[in-house]
Amino acid sequence: MLRRRRALSRRVAALRAAPAVSLRTEVPDTVLAPALYGLLPEHRRHQGPAPQPQPALLTAVAADGRHLRGEIDEETRRLARPAEPAPWEPLVGRIGAVAWRACAATTPDGERAALAALLDTWSGQPFAEPGSAWRTGRAAPEALAAVRAAGHPIASGAGTGRAWFLQRAADPAPAGAEECESLTVDADDAARLPRLLELLAERGPLTQTPAAREAFARLTGVRGPVAALVLAGFPGRDHHGEHQRLLAGPPYKATKAVIGTYDELCRTLGAAGRRAVLAAGLPQDPAELWEPGGLTTAAERMGAAWAGLLGAREHTDEELAAALEAELGLHERWARSLPAGRAPAEEPFGEAGFVLAGSRQGGLHLHHARADGAAGPWIPGAAPAHRTAASVIAWALTERPVADPAHRGALALHRRLREQLADPGALIPVGTLPELGRSVAGDPAFTPYRGTVLPCPRPLPDGVVPATVHDDGTFVVAAPSGDAFVRAAALTAPGTAERAAEVCGTGTRAWLLRDLLRTVRLLECLDRLAARAADTPVPAGGYESDPSLSAPGLVGEVSGTLGVGADAAALYLQLLALARPTDRCVRRWNGWTAARHKAARAELEAAGAVVAGKRARAGRTAFAPGEWTDLKAPHLPLETAKLESHLAWAAGKNLYAPMLRLLAPLPPHELFARAWEAARP
Repeated sequence: MLRRRRALSRRVAALRAAPAVSLRTEVPDTVLAPALYGLLPEHRRHQGPAPQPQPALLTAVAADGRHLRGEIDEETRRLARPAEPAPWEPLVGRIGAVAWRACAATTPDGERAALAALLDTWSGQPFAEPGSAWRTGRAAPEALAAVRAAGHPIASGAGTGRAWFLQRAADPAPAGAEECESLTVDADDAARLPRLLELLAERGPLTQTPAAREAFARLTGVRGPVAALVLAGFPGRDHHGEHQRLLAGPPYKATKAVIGTYDELCRTLGAAGRRAVLAAGLPQDPAELWEPGGLTTAAERMGAAWAGLLGAREHTDEELAAALEAELGLHERWARSLPAGRAPAEEPFGEAGFVLAGSRQGGLHLHHARADGAAGPWIPGAAPAHRTAASVIAWALTERPVADPAHRGALALHRRLREQLADPGALIPVGTLPELGRSVAGDPAFTPYRGTVLPCPRPLPDGVVPATVHDDGTFVVAAPSGDAFVRAAALTAPGTAERAAEVCGTGTRAWLLRDLLRTVRLLECLDRLAARAADTPVPAGGYESDPSLSAPGLVGEVSGTLGVGADAAALYLQLLALARPTDRCVRRWNGWTAARHKAARAELEAAGAVVAGKRARAGRTAFAPGEWTDLKAPHLPLETAKLESHLAWAAGKNLYAPMLRLLAPLPPHELFARAWEAARP
């Protein structure tokens, strides 16, 4: 009882005494904690007390500093805290990360002021002194108490669980400590941080330069928009919705794909990695950042730190990555693999082979084969393995400049795809044919399938019997479920269409035949696209989708027939034949200014060759005469007559097509000729 009274008396005396610390600027944790997003230990973000409207973190930094310097005792240190702060200890040796974010022009002014207050407080602490050696980590309360009982000062958070601590590296570590790191403060933060705050007040925040973004992207392989986010100090928010809105809005304006890549890389780096990358940007003399080339040099240091942690990716062509994302909805990894003529490892088209595996319903599923022969990702019928590669090939050979790296890479990718599809083991899901599944066992045309069929990896429900698999050389069918697959190599063989009609062309599943025949036509069309690209009259840098380059004779014929100029004739063919002749695309393909495009369109309208007006999501104001089909995003609405020529069909606003988007399945000059033949007066 006496000990408790004495302890209580000491606490009362400490509280009545002058404050243990005096802050020049008091910033509540409700403001400072969001400003430090991503730089503090991540497990704290969803555990422990929420940030409080008191300057707990700033006070803890100042009080812990005094305690580690021997100026106040443990009880005074602990009582100085108005609330429990977030664990700030891992910032020791990496306070440059906070300084970098404070200097970034994209940091909101309120957060910049909060970070500046932290830097000001930090500069007066012993862990800002050059050459000082420290240890951080997490330890249980009893282990921390044992260190204190032995006479060694140690700063830590409170609570019953493991708490972050900071101690001098020469002192013994707490027993059972985790995530320990010993480090020496190399920079003179006691002088560097005040100097940086002076420069920030005098010269203002640092605005990113294109050269700095390019330097970071070159050294790391990340896209330019991701480099911009890193150089902005790894902005973000804890709440998912707020995070998305922050990054998608100004000043970042990141796309959904860029945000996804950025978040993935941030998770891989972790808080420690993010601190290391940002801290690398701050030089010993902060004035260098405001000098010409200073930000580029800083970005190079940050890029080197990033590469040391994650390695450097293959260079990403930003323009190609943005185009693939906007026009096909594809990940940036395609921008790295396409110029090399291959698909990304994450999106194979069957290079490692396929394998059939039983399903829990007693049917069969097609999977990519893993290196050990096990079943990899499932291949659904709506997204056969060749679909994405075929889409990229068609897009690159019709909507990219001739001889551009993507154009050249698409030719090599086509060769790889055709080689893979020629393999006897290459299968394409057809769908489910129950009638065939019930009859196939007694059909003499079918024999037992000799390929590998893996059992279902999970136990089958009671009463479900594993399927038997049958093969007629063209189709592989599971009995009795009727799950059917076609050998890709047989699709272009003589008699395949007739056999397909016999197998699946009757009854309620006749639509499967139509889809199968569209796949046959798609593969034939890809061959024609590749043949044209390998020997095209269109000069390097030009577009196959520009009729004046790919079909100049036809442009002359249309010009004479309609009584319009060459520009108007070329535009007419594009509006007549192509699925996506938006104003932006036409100007890119044709190399036109807006004024030249407008003049050609006006000439067509005056001749009565097109219909003018505004249509939702069309991206253009001139249209070929005829019915109109509205489609759900991401597809654009278009003239109904174009669906068949693009191997597609629609039901309401739903599109069914063998490629990711409505892309030219034939060389555009052939589409122009066919469309003109059908529309010729």
